[in-house]
Amino acid sequence: MISDSKDAPTFANTIEELNYSGDLLNKVNKVFSNLKEANTNDSIQTIAQKVAPLLSQHEDAINLNDKLFARVKEVNDQKDKLKLNREQSRLLKKPIRNLCAEVQTFLLTKRNSSKR
Repeated sequence: MISDSKDAPTFANTIEELNYSGDLLNKVNKVFSNLKEANTNDSIQTIAQKVAPLLSQHEDAINLNDKLFARVKEVNDQKDKLKLNREQSRLLKKPIRNLCAEVQTFLLTKRNSSKR
C-alpha cells in the first residue's frame, strides 16, 4: 500500500503509484456501467446495488486516508524543487484536489451531524 510505504514520499512512489493504482478497477467499472445503462436486466441491477456501496467504501478508504494525504502533501510541498513537467504537475494536482474535497465534505458532514 502506498500509504504504508516506509520509503520517503517521492513523486514516483506516491503520485505516480496513486495515479495508476486503480486502473483495472476503473476500466471494469466503466464497462459495467455502460452495460448497465445500455442493456440492463434484473441481474445486472442486483449486482449494481451490491457493488455501489463497495465502490463507495473503497473510494472513502483512499480519499480519507490520513497517511496517504500526508504523503501526497509532502510531495506537493516539494513541488517547486522537483522541476515537474506539465503532465507531472497535472498529476500532482489531481490527488490534492480529490483528497482535499473529500476531506472537506467529510468534515462538513460530520460537523453538521454533530449539531443535531
